[in-house]
Amino acid sequence: MSLSYDLIRDEIIFMDPVKKLNIQLISQKVNWFTIPDHLFVYISKDSNSVTLPGSGFYELLYDAGTTVLAKRRKQLYQSPKADEASKYIKWDAYYVRKKNVYYNINDKHSLLDFCRDHKTEVAKFMKKEKLNFKKNPANTIVKVIDYYTHLKK
Repeated sequence: MSLSYDLIRDEIIFMDPVKKLNIQLISQKVNWFTIPDHLFVYISKDSNSVTLPGSGFYELLYDAGTTVLAKRRKQLYQSPKADEASKYIKWDAYYVRKKNVYYNINDKHSLLDFCRDHKTEVAKFMKKEKLNFKKNPANTIVKVIDYYTHLKK
């Protein structure tokens, strides 16, 4: 099946090769889908997900008791200047889910705060592994949460 994911509208598009049609799938009816090496899951916002920005598709980055999710979005920016072209701006938000509670991880401090019971060990691990949140947040969060999960066991 040939699928594409519209980051602007948070929609899945099925491309029918026979009829040469693009068909928008109903998001709430799709539990998950993959696009080469990327698994997306549909999450509905409920009373437990106060920090989740809303229902939609989140990329599942890590899942071993504690889950790491990325919300990927694109938005059209139209410059107020007539001579400046419009452009799409991409942004990613990261969440860690533990016991059905979502924690927004937006910088190194919020990541260390999530791991507060092993903060010293995690900080040393980040330094040893040369993990840089600003340069590669997804990789940093996944490696830290994996290390943290193993510390908890």
